[in-house]
Amino acid sequence: MPAVLQVIQQGELRGAEVFALDLSRALARAHAWRVSLLSLFGTDEGYAGAVRAAGVPLGLARPGGRASGFDPRLAWRLRGMIEAGGYDVVQANGAATLKYLVAARRLSGRPWRLVYRAIGLGSHWRRRLDRRMLYRWLFAQTDRVVAVAAAVADDLVATSGVDRRRIVVIPNGVEPSRIAASEADRRATRQTLGAADGDVVLVHVGNLAPEKNLTALVGLTAACRRHGLPVRAVLVGDGPCRDEVARAVREGALEASVTMLPAQPRVGPYLAAADLYVSTSLSEGMPAALIEAGLAGLPVVAYAVGGVPEVIADGETGVLVPAGDDRALTETVVALAADQQRRARMGQTARLACRRFGIGAVAAAYHGLYTALIETRTARAAALARTG
Repeated sequence: MPAVLQVIQQGELRGAEVFALDLSRALARAHAWRVSLLSLFGTDEGYAGAVRAAGVPLGLARPGGRASGFDPRLAWRLRGMIEAGGYDVVQANGAATLKYLVAARRLSGRPWRLVYRAIGLGSHWRRRLDRRMLYRWLFAQTDRVVAVAAAVADDLVATSGVDRRRIVVIPNGVEPSRIAASEADRRATRQTLGAADGDVVLVHVGNLAPEKNLTALVGLTAACRRHGLPVRAVLVGDGPCRDEVARAVREGALEASVTMLPAQPRVGPYLAAADLYVSTSLSEGMPAALIEAGLAGLPVVAYAVGGVPEVIADGETGVLVPAGDDRALTETVVALAADQQRRARMGQTARLACRRFGIGAVAAAYHGLYTALIETRTARAAALARTG
């Protein structure tokens, strides 16, 4: 049975980490892989509970928590864990994991294939020359780089010099059962949020990080209220900008109109309770949250950045606006908030269109990639044995 190790930076209910879990479960169930998860720097209870429910083994590489700077001892520990586990393929999910796995493989006496999953745009994250040069070298040490969108692949070539022949585009994927919700869930969640029948609920799910630009969503809510629309916004997630966003809510006297919730093990009820998904992010690869929204039948309004247009069909499953154009964003949301029939049509189209991002199809693509890498390694070893 082939074995793959999915390495994550930290076990939290965030996009890359949730995807690694969903992929692991699908590979084990549908393709008979022996799959394990490994967190470098710890796991919170929400993620640990999701892993237990999925039945996927989860390990911890550094019990003491996040390292300050690069810790060579962690690279040695990873080397030992990978060799002891007998893994054929190891996948790095996140930039921090790539650094350690490249070091671990150079220390290793056992051959294994290294895959890096690129979820964001290096042009946004690696602007300094020294970081660009470092990641150019790191990417060259991998066997394949998986880009979650064509836009990410183009960015890898342009900013990091990755040979396009070594890039495989496999879209982001979502486990549909994780977002399943009923009409009863919608009613109960709206009641909990204090939303009346006529209120239009905007939702955003994800990390409260600088690039998500969520103060713009707060400003959008205020603008909609000034237009006389009964709009409420729900932000589900944690992150470094929580205090900044909360301050914007207070300064706008929007405490009754904006609800901030921590990351949730089940986001389905919140998507079901909403009428429109709004993304104000200024940099994205292919956000799983937009796929989740589509599978939940929610139309999306988003800035047209990165791989977002590869998920949202403008005018059909949602509306795309130029990045940073707050006026266009407000006008679009105001128009959709007042047009329930158009929202319903877009939501139905989105539900059908986003089926192609189900984790089953995505896992099949990873199965094919991993299998090809193992077969290539085996063929090379056989050729060396014959010539030796």
